[in-house]
Amino acid sequence: MRRRIASAVVFIALMLAATPAVAQETIVELLTIPQAFRDPETPLVLTTPQPMDANLVGTIRIQYNIPTSDYENVANGFTTKFFVEIGGQWLRMATTVWPGGRYVDEDGIVNPAPTTTIQAYEVAGRRVRTETTVARRMRLGASVQHVIPQ
Repeated sequence: MRRRIASAVVFIALMLAATPAVAQETIVELLTIPQAFRDPETPLVLTTPQPMDANLVGTIRIQYNIPTSDYENVANGFTTKFFVEIGGQWLRMATTVWPGGRYVDEDGIVNPAPTTTIQAYEVAGRRVRTETTVARRMRLGASVQHVIPQ
C-alpha cells in the first residue's frame, strides 16, 4: 500500500514539474457596454474620452458578449472597425469580421467570446474608437480591457 502511495506522489510531482507555467496577467476593465439589441443602422461606437497613456504596455482586448441563440444563428454576424486619432482625424487601423454560427475552438470550448486584441504600443498616447455594425438585429454587448503582462 505504501509503495502505491509513494508511486502516486512521485507521479503527481513529475506531472506538476512537466506542466508549463501559466503566464500571469492583470486585467483592468476600461469600459463595459451591457448586452442589448443592436440594429444594423446604429453601430455600437466605443471611444476613449482622452488619449491612452503614452507609456501603455500590454494589449487592449475587446471581448464581445453574445447570447447563445444569437451566437449560433448563421444569419448573424458583425464587423468592427478600429480607428486611432492622429492630428485630429480618425484613421482606420484595422477591420475584423465575425460570422455568426456555432463554433468550437481548439480547446473544445463551444462558442467562445469573440475577442479582438490591439497591441498597446499602437495606441499609446492616442484616442481610440471602434465601430461595430451588426449584419441584422441581434443582442450584443462588449467590454474593453487593458491586459498587462506580469
